[in-house]
Amino acid sequence: MAFSDGVSRCSAYVFFAFAAPLAYEGTLESARMRAQPITAVRRHFMTDESDKPIDPKAGGSAPAGLAEIRTRIDALDREIHDRLIERSSIIDSLIKVKRADHTGVAFRPRREADMMYRFAERHHGSLPLTTVEHMWREIISTFTYLQAPYGIHLDTGIGVAPAYDSLRFYFGFSVPHTDQPDAASAISAVAASRSDLGYVGLGEAASPWWTALTDPAGPRIIARTPFFEMDGRAAATPMVVVSNPLDEQSDPDRLCWATDWSDDADIAEGFAALEIEILATHSANGRTDALIAAPKTLEPDTIADLLADAGSETGLRPAGGYSSPMRIETDKE
Repeated sequence: MAFSDGVSRCSAYVFFAFAAPLAYEGTLESARMRAQPITAVRRHFMTDESDKPIDPKAGGSAPAGLAEIRTRIDALDREIHDRLIERSSIIDSLIKVKRADHTGVAFRPRREADMMYRFAERHHGSLPLTTVEHMWREIISTFTYLQAPYGIHLDTGIGVAPAYDSLRFYFGFSVPHTDQPDAASAISAVAASRSDLGYVGLGEAASPWWTALTDPAGPRIIARTPFFEMDGRAAATPMVVVSNPLDEQSDPDRLCWATDWSDDADIAEGFAALEIEILATHSANGRTDALIAAPKTLEPDTIADLLADAGSETGLRPAGGYSSPMRIETDKE
């Protein structure tokens, strides 16, 4: 990775895991075995802007201006590390304060979404916004785990490679996870746990797994990824986060509903007019079961009337909600 001083450093890859994801061919174990050792990565990336290896025995010294820049970068790196250590000490205090009344799930999806909104509003410069997103998702997920340990049940039915890419981007490497063969299995595992999350893919489904999210006392959708929607971004597979009831109520601005309609019905225009999005579907015997998302401000009766006209048999059943992702327009130049 090239820094502003013109030197690429392997240490940034080791700490933040910014390197391109592995192409998962075959088993995950075989993919890990194909990864380069750190020493090989260091030799490859420790180059200057001319791509010529830096000779540590070479004489001479860096120009004064370059030396000052490197000193400033080193100071910033120390400051970032110091602030992370300080943050961890605050989390230690938080754990002590909340230990008496903590009951299980420690996630704050609305708070996390508001943080991402602020990052998008204030971000500028050459550092990609998705890099900032990944760094903070790693930090948030890890510190939440330190506060109240949890695991992730990953739906690998969407494909191992996209599932793992998204998992690592949004939850990092510190939080343990368990592979599940499909969405239904992931949700079932969450329901049987105290504080675990499910991470489930969207789109055409082999079964209407979202019907398991309609029990008020059971798992519900609490977040959706990717949060920053932009062309060509990494970890772009649409997924939702599923959790048991939260300790503190969230405030989603889009609500999820389980419903159905006749395949003969034309619902596209009505859904578009009401800003209703189809997240996942399962079609069989001339009918479609679906998971949809609608603005929180939209009256449920309005949606129900539209679905009744489309031949719905199951009506409208709540399945959770999430904070709206942000569409980021990238510079095309």
